[in-house]
Amino acid sequence: MEVASDMPKILVSVNLVVFKESSEIIGKAVTSVIAQTHRPLELNILDNSPGEGGRDKLLQTIRKIIAASTLAVRFSYTASEENTGFAKAHNILIRKSKGDFIVFLNADARLHPRYIERALPIFANNERIAALQPKVYKV
Repeated sequence: MEVASDMPKILVSVNLVVFKESSEIIGKAVTSVIAQTHRPLELNILDNSPGEGGRDKLLQTIRKIIAASTLAVRFSYTASEENTGFAKAHNILIRKSKGDFIVFLNADARLHPRYIERALPIFANNERIAALQPKVYKV
């Protein structure tokens, strides 16, 4: 597989919609994003849990994970005032995304550290491919 020489310059947005998941579960998903070998990277989170306690704890957990990383990542957090539903929440994040490519991630999912690095050349080498689905394992 040929790798385009400009792959490292492509900004990838990882969009995560959360709804009442624990900070621990969301933290594991965020950690898997931060561990990606590809840069530049943007992480956008929309918290779709209106009226729920724990938003401050969640944001503190995420910021701690990002601060502990030696790799830079752009980060945005949006607290929705209503449960917009999964699709509408992702549409909001799509509009906020700056990346050339977007990864949609569920809060209970984890990415292999080289997922984005390996996925980008597939898009670059075949313009007919518009989406990828990674292998999903039950743990």
